[in-house]
Amino acid sequence: MLEVFSMEYVLAVDLGATNIRVALGTRDGKILSKVKEKTVRHGDEHAIANQIVEIVNRYFPHAISYS
Repeated sequence: MLEVFSMEYVLAVDLGATNIRVALGTRDGKILSKVKEKTVRHGDEHAIANQIVEIVNRYFPHAISYS
């Protein structure tokens, strides 16, 4: 588990036909954590967007800020 303090993060998403890769990093380019999952191949036009949201919520919940 990442030890997270109050700081700004960058979330990068690489959407490919085979895999979706998501990385959490700092503004100066240091990668803190990354994950790769197979891209969904079924569903409606929202399926891939929903998959990205699920990945972020599952693996990087500490990087989300609600105001």
